[in-house]
Amino acid sequence: MNSDSNTVKPVARAIPFVIAGALLGGCGTAGAEAPVEQPPEVTFSQRLADATRNVVQCMNERGWVATFVGPGQFSTEGPADQQDRADEDRAECMALHMAVLPDVEILPAHWDAYFAQLELAADCLRGLGFTVSEPPSRATLVDAAVIDRDASVWDPYAEILNAGFEHAPVPFTQVRRTCPQPDIVDFVG
Repeated sequence: MNSDSNTVKPVARAIPFVIAGALLGGCGTAGAEAPVEQPPEVTFSQRLADATRNVVQCMNERGWVATFVGPGQFSTEGPADQQDRADEDRAECMALHMAVLPDVEILPAHWDAYFAQLELAADCLRGLGFTVSEPPSRATLVDAAVIDRDASVWDPYAEILNAGFEHAPVPFTQVRRTCPQPDIVDFVG
């Protein structure tokens, strides 16, 4: 009898699956296919980060020491007497890799929120001992950014970088940690 019960068990175990398959096979519309799982949507910020990493790789391949900082942000190091060549390489690498980004509408409200954060960051930089200019009026900043699609009208981080870090009150790594630089991408959504 042991041998009979061993032969019956596998068949008995298979029956619920066969019945379930028959029941499920009868459900639904004839010819309907199982839903295809869609890949998660890639955000603009993720695309910008990928493009920025590609720019960094391009700069490194051209002999510069480039470091990814964040979406749309990277740093480049090299000899000061090679700045013109670095600018040319940066422009070429950005043209190659940033062109893949979709156009994103950046509204005046996005710029306004960005500049509000940038003003707070400038106060933080001053608190660390850096000299940073006062910003133009918020309306001037927003108008220029909307027209030019660029936030370079006033940039306290560019000011402290252009001044050089030889005599800076704190190292740049501390600046990044203590006073994070806002990014317009964070306000676009």
